[in-house]
Amino acid sequence: LYALPRGSSVLDFAFKVHSDLGYHCAGAKVNGKMVSLKHQIKNGDMIEILESIHQTPKREWLQYVRTSKAKNRIRAWLKRRQREHSIVVGKEMINRGLKEYNPRGDDAAARKEYSRKLDHVLTTFKLKDEKHLFTALGYGQISIKNVMTEVFGAAAIATRGHSHSINKKEKDDQFIIQSLENSSQSSNNPQFTALSNLNGIIVGQERNIMLKFCKNCSPLEGENIQGVISK
Repeated sequence: LYALPRGSSVLDFAFKVHSDLGYHCAGAKVNGKMVSLKHQIKNGDMIEILESIHQTPKREWLQYVRTSKAKNRIRAWLKRRQREHSIVVGKEMINRGLKEYNPRGDDAAARKEYSRKLDHVLTTFKLKDEKHLFTALGYGQISIKNVMTEVFGAAAIATRGHSHSINKKEKDDQFIIQSLENSSQSSNNPQFTALSNLNGIIVGQERNIMLKFCKNCSPLEGENIQGVISK
């Protein structure tokens, strides 16, 4: 017997029983009849949750639930998946950047220089470790050009940049979007939920603005956020 607020759905019930049951809730039977995940339950209902290891939370689930526990668990899951996507994309951006911005054209030398300058890069952008660097790149909080400038130097990047006619920022944007689409559509990555068009944080019409989230700010992709100018 579980007590839930009026208007709760079978998803609320699943998360009330156990978080893992909620994460993998694929359907439900109420009083012996199949119902959708957004079906609202009533007093006296007999509920059976149908579970699948292939089922994971979706963004639209936030519209189906009423309880704080269910909303918090869903948001936390989605945010973890977003971060995993950003790490994958950020790592690929580094690999791509080392090839495109390398002034000598020697991939092995470029990677060695990157490893040597990694601590300097992390200090410059106030990041804890390389994984946080990947995350910041994947979210669009910093640009690959700025990172490569710290690795190879401004003069080398400027020289290399003049040899390319395609705008680097546009290429970075296209790469982020394409990488997320590929990873979300890949059947070999079932642990990832589908996210699309991750363009980072946009302030006005600008991307790659240096910013810092406050302690309790945990936005999901597509949500509006408010900020203040600190300096």
